[in-house]
Amino acid sequence: MTFDITKSLSKDPNTCDIQVYNLSLPNRIATQENRPEASIIAGYVGATSILFSGTLEFGSTSKEGTDYVTSLQALDGTNRTKSKRINKSLRGPVRAGEVLRVAARELGLKPGNLKKAIKRGSVRGELRGYDTGIVLSGRADRVLDSVCKSMGYFYSIQDGQLVLLTKDSFIGSTAALISRETGMVGSPEPGDGGYVDVRSLIRPDLLPGHRVRIESNLVNGLFRVERVHFSGDTRGGDWFADLECSPVGGAR
Repeated sequence: MTFDITKSLSKDPNTCDIQVYNLSLPNRIATQENRPEASIIAGYVGATSILFSGTLEFGSTSKEGTDYVTSLQALDGTNRTKSKRINKSLRGPVRAGEVLRVAARELGLKPGNLKKAIKRGSVRGELRGYDTGIVLSGRADRVLDSVCKSMGYFYSIQDGQLVLLTKDSFIGSTAALISRETGMVGSPEPGDGGYVDVRSLIRPDLLPGHRVRIESNLVNGLFRVERVHFSGDTRGGDWFADLECSPVGGAR
């Protein structure tokens, strides 16, 4: 099998394109029914991890020579945000944190870092409340985006979990080291605004919103992962993670 996974801090759903060779007929049929859940668990001997979790949205099979090749696409969170609507009335007074909890619950999302974000408060100070209550009505992703913006946050969905960040916050307390000794491939490429593109062997700690420390001849410092592209082929050799990173403190 091969896989190509793209994950980012954008509101657009994370994507996963998969090709599986010579699935049995029952399994080929199963991939096209009822939008099953799908996860990619990959890595190296003794160090595998979930790189993607979502829902299969598309599947088809073609014959290439003697092989049956099943092509699949999975998306993370798209059904919960773009197709679902929220119609919920909350009586006041109600705090903004509770509004976010309700929105996440209505969408079927796991809370992710919601509790920490609420504890941290709004970037504009304490989380404001709604003294007279609030009506959540409309397409779910737009309702969630509106509430988050009122607090100075932006959101993304990572493996079915709601992740809230500010322009300069990050997930976790430690930074993953990217260097020659830890699997960096080639040299980092500096871009506009302090952004850096860097390639590494696949690692589970190289995820959107997490910090990395890059050590190289050209680039050194702390960065936040904005986007990562995982690729692998079970018939191939090294599997890669291509990252787009922003400097910590000046991201977004």
